[in-house]
Amino acid sequence: MTAYVTDGGQKTVYKFKFTTGVGIDDKIELSDFHLDQNYPNPFNPSTLISYTLPKAGDVRVVVTNSLGQEIALVSEGYQQAGRHVKEFKANNLSTGIYYYTLITETGRISKKMMLLK
Repeated sequence: MTAYVTDGGQKTVYKFKFTTGVGIDDKIELSDFHLDQNYPNPFNPSTLISYTLPKAGDVRVVVTNSLGQEIALVSEGYQQAGRHVKEFKANNLSTGIYYYTLITETGRISKKMMLLK
């Protein structure tokens, strides 16, 4: 079993592997792994979602409703390291709070956004 513990002040994630004992397996620096707040927020009908990847790899960016149901796939596939910006169009959604999540091999980060029509 593996668990990740975030130290936001130090911008570090500690990865713990549980076997017969508990120990710090390795340390992942978060200085370049970042999900920005969408802009604009609140938005209508579209917004920009930007994030930074420390290394290349498979990435998914999804939008979920307040029940945790995935309602949109913003981006999926292999991406190079660096900064990325994706547009999310919510023409068919109603006013409300939604969550967007960046999912990579090293973890996931979620933020809240508000659609106002």
